[in-house]
Amino acid sequence: MTKHLNHMDPEDALYASAREFGIPKLAKARGLSPESLYQKFDKSNHRNHIKFGEELDSYLDQFRAAEVPNWDLALVALCFRHGGIFVRLPAVAGDGDLRDTCTHKLLGALKEFSEFTAEVAKSVEANGINATELQRIQREGADVITVVHQLMAWAEKVHEDGRHGRLRVVG
Repeated sequence: MTKHLNHMDPEDALYASAREFGIPKLAKARGLSPESLYQKFDKSNHRNHIKFGEELDSYLDQFRAAEVPNWDLALVALCFRHGGIFVRLPAVAGDGDLRDTCTHKLLGALKEFSEFTAEVAKSVEANGINATELQRIQREGADVITVVHQLMAWAEKVHEDGRHGRLRVVG
């Protein structure tokens, strides 16, 4: 029987990628036998198991509990290093008038998108993108992605709360 993998669990996700790569091929590339590599992915093997997520989690939990403003900076850097973006989803409330809340969220998304496009346009006008401009563009782009994810999380919360009323677009 095949074990169900939770792709939101770091060790399970790593194992899923390793299986797609090929365990024998990965083991050879890392100087291990396939059996040794399988043992590293076996969570019941407490001696050799890969536990990279646990240590990182302990630091992040401590930083968040202490209310360190950028407690998730290591995740941001790790995701960026591997071509991704970490998006922290805030707690979402479905309170208030749906139309007002939706309008507010959409305006926030438009604001972030306009700041992103302004940074890109400013760089294009200068006939090139230097390192500082690239960092600003990347930061603004990440903000756009974040606000879109927040809007999606809000919509999901409204749906889960059973508020299925129609929103009328005015304009």
